[in-house]
Amino acid sequence: RGHPRFICPLLHRGTQSWDMSAGTEQTLVLLSSEGMVAEAISRLEKKGYALVGMKLVRATAMLAAQHHSPLVADRSFRDLVGSLAGARVTALAWEGAGVVAAASAIMGDATGPAAGTLRATFGVAAADSIVALTSATPAAAARELCLWFTPSELVAAGPAAASPAVSADAELNFAIAAANAAAVAADPTAAESKVQQRNKVDKLSDKVVDSNPYSRLMALKKMGVVANYERIREKTVIVVGVGGVGSVAAEMLVRCGVGKLILFDYDKVELANMNRLFYTPDQCGLSKVEAARRSLAFINPDVVFEAYNYDITTVSNFEHFMGRIQHGSLTDDKVDLVLSCVDNFQARMSINQACNELGQVWMESGVSEDAVSGHIQMIKPGELACFECAPPLIMASGIDEKTLKREGVCAASLPTTMGIVAGVLVQNALKYLLEFGVVSTYLGYIALKDHFPTMCLRPNKECTSYWCRKRQGEFQEYLARLPDPPVVQETGPEEPKDLHPDNEWGIELGDDEDGGDAGGSAPSQPAASSLGADFKYAHEAATTVQPKAEDTVQDTGLDLSALMSQLKDVQK
Repeated sequence: RGHPRFICPLLHRGTQSWDMSAGTEQTLVLLSSEGMVAEAISRLEKKGYALVGMKLVRATAMLAAQHHSPLVADRSFRDLVGSLAGARVTALAWEGAGVVAAASAIMGDATGPAAGTLRATFGVAAADSIVALTSATPAAAARELCLWFTPSELVAAGPAAASPAVSADAELNFAIAAANAAAVAADPTAAESKVQQRNKVDKLSDKVVDSNPYSRLMALKKMGVVANYERIREKTVIVVGVGGVGSVAAEMLVRCGVGKLILFDYDKVELANMNRLFYTPDQCGLSKVEAARRSLAFINPDVVFEAYNYDITTVSNFEHFMGRIQHGSLTDDKVDLVLSCVDNFQARMSINQACNELGQVWMESGVSEDAVSGHIQMIKPGELACFECAPPLIMASGIDEKTLKREGVCAASLPTTMGIVAGVLVQNALKYLLEFGVVSTYLGYIALKDHFPTMCLRPNKECTSYWCRKRQGEFQEYLARLPDPPVVQETGPEEPKDLHPDNEWGIELGDDEDGGDAGGSAPSQPAASSLGADFKYAHEAATTVQPKAEDTVQDTGLDLSALMSQLKDVQK
């Protein structure tokens, strides 16, 4: 209670937070119209909220970019920064229980404000130059207030004053934020240089210039590794599970220039995920698919994204999931490949069922619970074993995997193992999509021995999946329709050919000069005199030394047990 502890979460990664009573929130309101300012103050005060800070600010480009930084991956980021930069705005800080939602409701939606809201009353449209912004969430408000106000500029609504330690801590963190901003303040294009974006590339080029993001990928074509790398832009890949393996796999695909990426997951980013690759602390609380979409769209704006935040194992969601497999490609046809990066057997069984039913090729991956081994497996329905052909013991026994989890005990997780598994998964996905190299049907990884076992798993004729057995039958019919391979006729040994009919130098082959047989124990050398006075061998030929009789042991014909018995008699 009293003065809030003012910590900017993006600039100070400590554990401090606003020191307010439970349920109390603070929010930021930015308005460039004086009429809207007066009306906003009137409406919020009538609802019982306290105005704790107010100032008139000329928004710099740097400040505008920092305010909209969470939307840096959105296509509208540049327009949002441009509309706020240079504007003369009134910044209002409000406090009270539920003030974030109340301020947003009073302001109205930017795209279609309801009647009676400030946007509707003053006729403010999304495309107008008038600034009318509010914080979307309490976490966003904490970050935004840090940018627009110093701690001393906020007057607490409560009667108690902040302790000196709290005020000093808040001032210190604001000084850190100010120092960070001052580092780029001298550059008038600081906002653009701070967050650099690239334009879309319509056609892949192999031109070797620093501004070409695909030059090193297209070098694969020049070197003869891939016949036509441009085809990657036509491919659509589904990634199910955007966790430790899936997020890294998705990033690799995006950096390789895949045409379309469809993401499925239902979890949120947590601090417990920070030991893995890809996600960052400021994304905590976002759904994994949305956090991944934003980051990946910023890396490569050429890729088309779809992100679905739901559990594919439920009945209604499973039907939609199958629909995206069947019609999710860039041409509304079946996707090219499905990558399973989930961490539970139930989701794997759902993917297996969908892909068996649709005849969809997919790749399964996983990391062991102790984080020191993993694998990838390619599954072609009917041709290679599906997930049900040789299910894990838990699935075969009908045990619910949820019952195996112990409270307070979690699976281990190493970013190294997950990165390796993701790497071999995407490597084989690229080989399959672009048709180069040999695609591994099964590749394991045992970190403790640096061992990579491989094998080929054929389908089980008695698989419990009806669709797997059906695809097996179709594959056998396909093989039966193939033409028979040509018969290779056996021929007798060929007559020796004279490879050198014109023996210009009169070279002939003869027997060994020492008269020995061809299998002699020691190589022979011609006499030194035959080499001439100016030549000699670099090394003398080895000679066989016959051992003396006293240096050898005669074979008595006794076996090992008899010799051991004699040794014991001698030791008595």
